[in-house]
Amino acid sequence: MVITVKTSELTGIALDWAVTEAIGEQHREDAYRKKYSSDWRDCGTLLERFRIDVHHEIGGWLAHKDLGFIGAANDLKIAICLAIVGWKFGDEVQIPASLQEAN
Repeated sequence: MVITVKTSELTGIALDWAVTEAIGEQHREDAYRKKYSSDWRDCGTLLERFRIDVHHEIGGWLAHKDLGFIGAANDLKIAICLAIVGWKFGDEVQIPASLQEAN
């Protein structure tokens, strides 16, 4: 079963899943699952690959691709992830319901 959630409200495993979907990579459920929203080794590659622009503002970080959807968060990795998911899917994204429950 899938549910529709606001891109800006994605966190944790659900956000990592949505990034994986947005960039067209294979989903993994093992120790090698990418942790884009919490690990610079995974998230850092997204900056260059997708040419994400980042800005620090009072209250947190803003990230966007081509002045499209703006990811806003206190953590830069999360802002980058939100920008990529929003760029690909817009304001809402469909995710497996089990992922939202896991957060």
